[in-house]
Amino acid sequence: QALHSSSGKQSSPTRVSAVLPSAMDDGPGGTAPPVAGAGLGAARSLKSRPSADFSLEDLAGEQGSAFLKQKLQSFAVEVQKEKQEQVEERVGGRDGLEDHSAPSSWTIKDHWTPSWSDVVAEVISKLLTPAQSEVFPWLERALVGTIAKKDRRGRESVVLLTELLEARGIAGLVAEKLVESAHRIYDGAAMSGEELHEKFRRNGECFELYYGTFAESLVGLEERLGPANQSVLQALIDEHCHRTDSLIAWTTGDYGITTTSKLEFELVARDIIDELRSEGADDDFPANWHSAAKILATMIDETAPQEWPAETRNTGYPRATYRKRGFLRQAIEKNKDLARINCKMLLFEEVLALRLHTGAMFEKYNAVSRGGSLVGSANVYLQNKFLSLCGGNDQLTPNRYTTTLCVVISGMVKVSRLTSPKAMCYRGVINALLPHHFWHADEHGMCGGTEMAFLSATQDRSLAVKFAQNGAGTIIEIESQRSCRGCVLCWVSQYPHEGELAFPPLTCIEVVSSRVDGVLLVVRVRASLSSALRSTEDIMMAVDLVSAKELMDCEQALLDADSAGGKPFKLISGQPKAAAMGLYHFMRVKDPFMENSATSILEEVQSFVNKLKEQAISAALLKKASEIERKAIKEFAPDAYIAEQDIAYFRKVSWSEADAVPDAVVAKVEEEVLGNLKYILNEAASEVFVKGPNSIRDEGRGAVRLDYFMEHENVESAELTVPHVVALRLYTTLAFKYLNAPLRDRAEFYDKMRPHPLPKTIAFINEGIKKLRAVSATRVADGRAKPKTTLWRGFKNVEISDDFMKKDDNGNYTGGTELAPMSTTSDLTVAAKYSRSDKSLLFKLDMSSFMQYGAELQWLSAFPK
Repeated sequence: QALHSSSGKQSSPTRVSAVLPSAMDDGPGGTAPPVAGAGLGAARSLKSRPSADFSLEDLAGEQGSAFLKQKLQSFAVEVQKEKQEQVEERVGGRDGLEDHSAPSSWTIKDHWTPSWSDVVAEVISKLLTPAQSEVFPWLERALVGTIAKKDRRGRESVVLLTELLEARGIAGLVAEKLVESAHRIYDGAAMSGEELHEKFRRNGECFELYYGTFAESLVGLEERLGPANQSVLQALIDEHCHRTDSLIAWTTGDYGITTTSKLEFELVARDIIDELRSEGADDDFPANWHSAAKILATMIDETAPQEWPAETRNTGYPRATYRKRGFLRQAIEKNKDLARINCKMLLFEEVLALRLHTGAMFEKYNAVSRGGSLVGSANVYLQNKFLSLCGGNDQLTPNRYTTTLCVVISGMVKVSRLTSPKAMCYRGVINALLPHHFWHADEHGMCGGTEMAFLSATQDRSLAVKFAQNGAGTIIEIESQRSCRGCVLCWVSQYPHEGELAFPPLTCIEVVSSRVDGVLLVVRVRASLSSALRSTEDIMMAVDLVSAKELMDCEQALLDADSAGGKPFKLISGQPKAAAMGLYHFMRVKDPFMENSATSILEEVQSFVNKLKEQAISAALLKKASEIERKAIKEFAPDAYIAEQDIAYFRKVSWSEADAVPDAVVAKVEEEVLGNLKYILNEAASEVFVKGPNSIRDEGRGAVRLDYFMEHENVESAELTVPHVVALRLYTTLAFKYLNAPLRDRAEFYDKMRPHPLPKTIAFINEGIKKLRAVSATRVADGRAKPKTTLWRGFKNVEISDDFMKKDDNGNYTGGTELAPMSTTSDLTVAAKYSRSDKSLLFKLDMSSFMQYGAELQWLSAFPK
């Protein structure tokens, strides 16, 4: 006003008695905003500055600039000193903590930017009259489009806006909004981060965020919630569909959705099934993903329509319409990227769990993470929230979703490898306080804590700022590290517009600095993953040696017991081979019950065939008898009636035609059992095509005899005898049918107390297989072979029984016992080809030691190819 007259022309030189600016006065007609770099930090109630007399000529030219700079610098020192006095008076001193809001770095751009968008929006909206906006609501968007298009062609937009502003008389509105914004900024600019946080606390309307201590990140999720189930897919189904809370409805806090765990699972499962049935899906996805989808399909009534529960809050992007589609194909692309950087790829179960996490289920998952721990002290409020959401009708056994949480975490960690390690992300919270240990360092000089639940953030700072407005707002800036990066979830999300970037539970949050940005508290932190997290693959394969409770019990027992002194001695144990060879090997004596001749096997087989021939005669006579004669024979000569049943049984076992006469059945049995045995004992190997295995017998062996096999190194290594080799070689022929069938057909033999027809042969096979385990142990120990941990078995037209898939009280499958010698292969493709049928079944056998491994028989097999 001193420099310009009302006409806009410069006034004549005059003497001015000026008061240097201190801050925005509260009264009407306040002074100008504080000078950047000088007014920063001054509170509203700072005392008025002493007058400084100078003339306008003093401000002219370079000397004038130096004069003004000197005045402002002395003023800034005085202001900062007085600010510090008021701060100490207000909060009782800084307690030795560093002030992170450095005054020298303060700029209008940094502090006004978050508020400027609000000012612009309101000014632009006033360019239209209220009547226009009400009658034509689309005009606001059209106006912005017009401004943008004109600006692309030159500076026409500037002229247009200038004319509109003058026509509407909006200059006063701009000034008013700028003053309001300046007030808000300056209220916060006078404080450090901790001081603003203390102001939030005194406000009395804020709640305190729950963070654990750094030490809590070292306690693994399974130690907190219990062990995960190795049968991961079935566990996901059970935890959502068959637990105490599965059918109990609850309403989410963010979108106001009323739903159940079972419904949420079924909705996600339907999306997965639909995508795996879409065009091209057979080629796009792995076979095991299709198999998993078939399991999901068995639990859903696909004929019944199922709608997504509606959002009652934040209804702009309902997931029924806007949820991400094609997320399975996105997962395949992620796996290609992960493979290129040599990282573990996403499993089907992890994609399923991640999809669940992005919907209503995240609320339960976080409730479990924060209030469902089985160890340590619990926050009563969070514990009650967990029980109310997951306790169901039986709050003594609440659902902790342990396997689900482990799988979500594993998927997040994998996908996070694709996030840039330099990426910054943001989390906005409103009316929330950070706990004491975020402001006061621990014994290691660190401030911060452990996020016990999933931490959701965004890479778009404006979204976090928007969320934190209209209250005591805090922005948490999260620095990513190479070992800890957020997981981008929009590709799989039910709400992709959120742009969610998530960190798993037990993430350590270390405070780096704090500052004030306008009216917002900004806390910069550094995130690091817990070292106690496991991948889904580890869960599927690993078995914990001791549980958390067992470990604590063990530690207590050690504390209570007296310690034994003295020099320790070495544990005495034999070599692994000795375990497979048995007791007599270790005692260095021959098995007193074992013979070194195949005579007993030959006699047993001959007896079996002769008996079957006698039964064939009885069966043939019985077939010609009348009904009355048959009844008499059944009563007075039951053996003849049993003969007919045995012939019928071995007709089926020998794969004979259904109408084959008894003599034909016996002839086939004799050829396949006695004929093969005599071939093994007395004849030179020869190549003959054999139906059944559809392969050439002893292909490529040459005219070798039994002595050739007895000289094999495996015989010496496993200490096999002649009957071991003969019995094992016989088992590799079509004779296996007559060895296995009586063991498996319990109704025909075991239940009727009938003995196996070839017990000695089975005994030698059993003993030989056990002894041959030593061969594997020796080769691995010598470095000649690698331990095999997986074998495969294929079944044709076989279904698993319900009893086999039942679970015990610990959630483990019942399974069963293989009653006969079981053929397997280390080649999956061999097992798959063998199982090809209308009802194919594959067994995958996981082995942790050679004692679980069978015998490799290719070296003596009748069909080595």
